[in-house]
Amino acid sequence: LITMVYQSGGNRCTGLALRKLLYSKKMDFVMEAHSGLSAKVAAEAGFKALWASGLSISASLGLRDRNEASWTQVADVAEQIVQSAPGIPVLVDGDTGYGDFNSARRFVQELERCGVAG
Repeated sequence: LITMVYQSGGNRCTGLALRKLLYSKKMDFVMEAHSGLSAKVAAEAGFKALWASGLSISASLGLRDRNEASWTQVADVAEQIVQSAPGIPVLVDGDTGYGDFNSARRFVQELERCGVAG
């Protein structure tokens, strides 16, 4: 699922940028980011997109990768990643959807609000 989100304060659509990378015939690498700092390092290294892994976010919070991190905690980290690498599309691992349809819907809405591309 790729959502198209316009970053607040700008006209660049990171969702479209991510889609362009995914459909490109050229191979590019996506770097994993689990914090604002790792996102900034990846952005400065020239990566064109970032992947926020549920495993690495959980580990950075000192939790196991067994849905111990709440969707709000993951969304908070995702927002830090987006803010630390402006204009770079961020793809977030939604794990199992955090319970039920309503939780998954709220999670996606929060990710859209903070500028996550997919």
